[in-house]
Amino acid sequence: MRVLLHIGQSKTGTSAIQAFLTLNRLSLGEAGVLYPAVKVGGMPIDLGAHNAVADSLVGKSQFPHLNADQYFSQFFNEAQRIDANLLILSAEHFFAGEPRVWTVASHEEYFNLYRQKVERLATYLKGHDISLVVYLRPQLDWLASAVSQTVRIDRLISDTPIYQNDRQFFELMKPLLRYSTLLDIWNDIIKPSA
Repeated sequence: MRVLLHIGQSKTGTSAIQAFLTLNRLSLGEAGVLYPAVKVGGMPIDLGAHNAVADSLVGKSQFPHLNADQYFSQFFNEAQRIDANLLILSAEHFFAGEPRVWTVASHEEYFNLYRQKVERLATYLKGHDISLVVYLRPQLDWLASAVSQTVRIDRLISDTPIYQNDRQFFELMKPLLRYSTLLDIWNDIIKPSA
């Protein structure tokens, strides 16, 4: 089976892409393309994005509180049921998300945990033809956008303030700005065909 992973980056129109895929889920399914909804008790829950799936790869549980095994089992069973030839997963949290840069002690620890997340994903996708789609903004543009969003939602995502000032925030976010390092991890582990 072909698998298309849209891995983000945040602030690059990902929500618009996910909304389009969600709104056109039935038409896509008829064409052999699965953009899966998550099911709980057999009932589909339209989350739009697969961020909870991405975070589950590192053991982070958030609504709808399934583990990675449960997500991927659902997705591949559904793909088989509808005879899909392409599975699309879209989540900004594949590119970022967990681990969070503000919860690790060093950049080295961040990249080690990040690598582990991608390695875990690779175990679920083994034997499939994988393509990656990633949209990136120039680092300064992304950082400016991330500052304003973090200031707005800071207390919702962390018990301690993430943003203190521009210099501190830049130092904190440096691993997320090392695009080539992050993409090398994806290329080395996932070995996408495209």
